[in-house]
Amino acid sequence: MLAGSEAATKGLEVGSVIVGVNETEVLGLPKKGVIELLHNCRRPFTLFVAARPPPEPSLLSYTFGYVSIAC
Repeated sequence: MLAGSEAATKGLEVGSVIVGVNETEVLGLPKKGVIELLHNCRRPFTLFVAARPPPEPSLLSYTFGYVSIAC
């Protein structure tokens, strides 16, 4: 992610995990598959993301949210 990009200005953080693109769940897909989906999806698109958990959490948990990107 680039500093000043639309994703950055909408609050997406480095280390966030993409779990969905529009209506498609992508959690568990290889990175190459997610990139291909992003290149081929309609614009604007909505990313569903999970924030990276703390480095040593006592209970592993993710915070889910979404970011709408108009590319």
